[in-house]
Amino acid sequence: YLDIVTENFSDITEYPSVKFDNLNQRVNFLSFLIKDYVIIKGNSKTYNCINSIFDRNFGKSNVARFFLVFNKIPEENLTFNFYDDYFENGEIKLKLKI
Repeated sequence: YLDIVTENFSDITEYPSVKFDNLNQRVNFLSFLIKDYVIIKGNSKTYNCINSIFDRNFGKSNVARFFLVFNKIPEENLTFNFYDDYFENGEIKLKLKI
């Protein structure tokens, strides 16, 4: 899973995203499209996210949780890449330990 913490917003859907200018667009992106912006890169292959679930908390917490589903990844030395269109931070890369 992926947790995104928003410091000044208790509900990530209230974040004033430049690309997604209304609530319906933001919820649609977070619920259904975020999987298209997440990949895992290994030494020899790239793994696409095949499904995602947005665990919306309706302002009860400043943490937004996403359950991300990938096919079995048999490699080590993996990098998690998130192409951030929502907060406009560009590409975020994280090293994964399995």
